[in-house]
Amino acid sequence: MKRIFTTLLTLAISIAVFAHDNANTVKIGVILPLSGDNAAVGQPLIGSLKLFEKESAAKPYKNHYQLIVEDDQMMPRLTAEAANKLLYIDHVNAIVTFGIANGKLVAPMAAHLKVPMICVNASYPAIADGKTNFLHCPPVEDEAARLSGLMSRLHAKRAAFLTVNQPGIKSVIDKVEAQAKAQGIEVVADMVYAPGERDFRTLMEMIGQKKPDIFVPTALSPEIEIIFNQRKQAGLTVPVVAYEVFNFMEDKTPANGFYYVSPSIGTPEFKKRLLEKTGKESAYCVAYVYDALDLFRQAFEKTNGQPEKVGQWLRGLKDYPAAVGPITTTPGGVIRSPICIFQIRNGHPVEVSLEQINP
Repeated sequence: MKRIFTTLLTLAISIAVFAHDNANTVKIGVILPLSGDNAAVGQPLIGSLKLFEKESAAKPYKNHYQLIVEDDQMMPRLTAEAANKLLYIDHVNAIVTFGIANGKLVAPMAAHLKVPMICVNASYPAIADGKTNFLHCPPVEDEAARLSGLMSRLHAKRAAFLTVNQPGIKSVIDKVEAQAKAQGIEVVADMVYAPGERDFRTLMEMIGQKKPDIFVPTALSPEIEIIFNQRKQAGLTVPVVAYEVFNFMEDKTPANGFYYVSPSIGTPEFKKRLLEKTGKESAYCVAYVYDALDLFRQAFEKTNGQPEKVGQWLRGLKDYPAAVGPITTTPGGVIRSPICIFQIRNGHPVEVSLEQINP
C-alpha cells in the first residue's frame, strides 16, 4: 500500500509540474514521512510540494522541475531504500531529506555522488559539510537559547528533563540545560531513555520525587503521547515546556495551554500564497520543505547546475527572503532561520512572542 501511495503521488507530481518546451529537466528527490507513526507531520508537507508544482508550471523557468517523492516513515531501512532508488536509479540532480536520522544516512551517499542535499528539520550540524550538503533549520544554539529563555519567562526554578537518546536531540537539550543553569535554573532531573521505549512510569515517579516546577519532555510519536498519558498516572502535574515535540502529536489537546519552541511556519506572505494556491494551511516544516525545493530551483536557474556551483550559491545566502523568513548560510552549511514560540490552544499551535507570555 505504501509503495502504491508513493507511486501515485510521484506520478501525480511528475505529470503536473513541467511543460516548458526545450527545457532541461532537473530531478529533485524528496524523502518524507508520509505514512506510519509520523504521518501527522509528513502529510501537511504535501502542501509545499503542491505549491512548488503550481509555481513551476506557471512561470517561464529555463529548467523544468520534476519531483520524485518517496515515503520513508522516518524508518532507517525505508530511508536507505528511498535514497538508493533516488540516487542510483532515478539519478536525481538534488535531494531533500527530513529529520536527523534521515539526513545522517543520506548525507554521505549524496556527497559521494556529488548530489546537492538539503536536510530539513535536523539540529545536527555534522550532516552539513558546507560544500554540497546543507541543513535548513535553526542552529542548535538558537533553539537552546529560546527554550531556556522561555523557561525563565515562566519563572522556572527547578527543571526536570526527559530526553530520547538521539544525538541531534541530545545536543539541543544539553545546551538548553547549560543555559538554564546559567540563568539560575536548577536541573533536578536529567533522564534519558532509549528510542522505542513505551513504559515511562518509573522514570516519571523518579522525576516527581525531585519536585520540579517545570517538566521538559523530548520525544517523537508515539512516545510523546505515551509520556503525556503516563505523566498523569504518576501524578506529575507541573507545567510542561518543550522543544518542537508537540508538532508530532496528532491530537494536541493534551498539551493545551503549554508552550514550546519550534521553527517558523512561514511568513504571512507565504502562508497566504499557500492557502490561495493549494487550499492548505501552513504547519510544522511546510515552509522549510518549500524553501528547500525553491532554493534548489533558484540555484539551478542561476547556475549551470554543476554541484559545486549549486553549493556555492547556497553558501552565499545572506538575509535571503525565504518562506520561513530571512535566512543566512553559516560557513558550516547550516541555513540559519527564525525560531518561534507557540502555545497550544484548543488543540492548535498559536504563535506568541516572549513578551505576550504572562506566567
